[in-house]
Amino acid sequence: MKAHKYGLFFSISMLFTAIWAESLADWWQKPSYGATYADGAFVLPYYYDKQTNDHYYLLGRETGGKDKGLYSAFGGSRQKGEGHPLITASREFNEEAHLSIPYNGGWAINRLKAYIRQNKKGIVAKKTEYGNRVVFYIIDFGARNAKRILANFKHGQTDDNEIDQLAQVRCADLVNALTHAQKSKPIKVNAYIWRNGKKMAQQEIITLRPLMKLLH
Repeated sequence: MKAHKYGLFFSISMLFTAIWAESLADWWQKPSYGATYADGAFVLPYYYDKQTNDHYYLLGRETGGKDKGLYSAFGGSRQKGEGHPLITASREFNEEAHLSIPYNGGWAINRLKAYIRQNKKGIVAKKTEYGNRVVFYIIDFGARNAKRILANFKHGQTDDNEIDQLAQVRCADLVNALTHAQKSKPIKVNAYIWRNGKKMAQQEIITLRPLMKLLH
């Protein structure tokens, strides 16, 4: 096994050591919630970059609501008729990362659902402070797919409805930020920012949505 794989395993293992004691399977089996139900679902994609010999997570910046300007995994609330969190996560990821536009090869929802199922490296299921049940799918999205997402923003081929900027964050940096997050303080982390229509990424310190604390 190559050295970079050990580093990724360490980062991901840290991320999942605090997985909710009442696991995904446990609360899905409760009749009061139905067999397959969550109030919201998210996708946290990562990839390995050979050029830098490092792993990165991709995050998106919210354009509206109480979390406007903050960065998060790709996702949102369950819509009526979505009987499984994977459906919600796939739809939201498709919309927010602009995966269906022609430049990216036009990912269909069914293709994306199958990809998440086959490439997920972990599932985190927790309750928010308001009691809502949220699921995160952590997936290996591959460098080729990740860089196509970045290219969408680089070439200005996004509609800016939900996500107007992308953040490329080192896995180790995100894990460190979540590990040391304090309840009453914003979570900040170093990142490379990709803005719509800008050819070069800029390094900045970004602030994460409070929801991201559920990952630790």
